[in-house]
Amino acid sequence: MFDFYARDYLHVKNPVVKILLPKMKYEPHERIEIISQSYLGLFKLVSSSLYNKYIYFIDIYSEIKEDEKQILFKKFQKNKETAMLSEYIKDLGRQEGRQEGRQEGLQEGNTLMLAHQASKKYHINPENEGLPQKLKLLSSDELLELGGLILEWNTYDKVQSWIDARQKNVT
Repeated sequence: MFDFYARDYLHVKNPVVKILLPKMKYEPHERIEIISQSYLGLFKLVSSSLYNKYIYFIDIYSEIKEDEKQILFKKFQKNKETAMLSEYIKDLGRQEGRQEGRQEGLQEGNTLMLAHQASKKYHINPENEGLPQKLKLLSSDELLELGGLILEWNTYDKVQSWIDARQKNVT
C-alpha cells in the first residue's frame, strides 16, 4: 500500500480501499483530508455495525492522535451531511472511555481483593508490606494468576518472591 497515492483512490467505492487510505502515500498537509475521506467513505459504504467494527482499523492504520480526532469531529460537525458521522465518532470516543474506565475499575477491584485475601490468609498488613502498590504494577492476567497462587501457597514469602520476579521482568 505504501507505493500507492491515496489521492488516486479517494473516489473508489470499496470499503477495503477506504480503510487502507491512511496507509497509502500522501503529503503531510493532506493527512487530515485523507483520514476524513477514509472515515466518510467507509461510513457511506457499510452498515453501522460494520462501521463499528472497521473504524478501529482506520484509527490504527492512520495512527490518529487525539487532537486530529478533535479536528475531524469539528469538521464533520459543520457539514449537515456529516453531522451524523461526527456524533457517531463522538459516541465511539465515549464508548472507548467507558471501556477504559471499566478496565481500570476492574484492575483496582482485583488489586484490593488480592490485598485483602493476602491479609486474611497470611495475617499481614498489606499497606506495611507495600502490597497494593506492587499489585498495581501487575497485569490483569498476572493478578488472576496470583489469586490462585495465594490460595495454594502457605507463606507470604512465596507471594512476595513471585511478585518481585514479575517486577524484575518488567524493568
